[in-house]
Amino acid sequence: KSNCQPANWKQFAGFLFYETALRDIFAPMKNLGHEATRDLMLLSIVAGSADAAGFTSVGHVFTSNMTGNLVLLGIAGGQGQWPDAGKTLYVLGLFVVGATLGSRVARHFPDSAWRKLMMRLLTMEMILLFAFAIYWAFISEAGRKAQFFWLVPLLTVAMGLQSAAMNRLTIAGVTNT
Repeated sequence: KSNCQPANWKQFAGFLFYETALRDIFAPMKNLGHEATRDLMLLSIVAGSADAAGFTSVGHVFTSNMTGNLVLLGIAGGQGQWPDAGKTLYVLGLFVVGATLGSRVARHFPDSAWRKLMMRLLTMEMILLFAFAIYWAFISEAGRKAQFFWLVPLLTVAMGLQSAAMNRLTIAGVTNT
C-alpha cells in the first residue's frame, strides 16, 4: 500500500491552494486592481529603460538600480578608482533626493487614491524623462559622457520619485527600482 493516499494529497493541495491559506500568506499585499497591475508593469519597463540609458550611454551608472550602484561603488573603491566612486556616490545622492521628494508627495494619498497619486508622480517623472530625452537627442555621444552631471540627475531623480510611489504602496515583494 502506498503512503500517498488520496486523503494526504487533498490535505497537501488544501494547504497550497485553499483560499484561506493564500489569504494568510498574501495578507500584506494590497489589491489595487488590474489598472494598478498594468501601471506597475509599465513602471518596471520605464525603470529598466532608464537603467539601460544611464549605464550604456551616459556614464556606466545605474539610475534606478541602487543595489547595482553599491556594487559599482565597492568595485571602484576596491580598485582605487576614486572618480568612478564619486560618480556613483553622486547618483546615490540624487536618488535619495528623488525618493525624498516623491515620499513627500505620496504620503498624503490613501491607497484608494492610487490613480491620483500615480498621475501626480508620473507627471513629474514624465517631465524629467522628457527633458532627458530632448537633451540626450541633441548632443553627440562623446558629449553625453561629458554632460554626465547634467544628464544623470534627470533620470535618477525620476527613478527616485518612482521608487517613493512603490514604497508608499508597501506591496510585499514588489519593487522596480
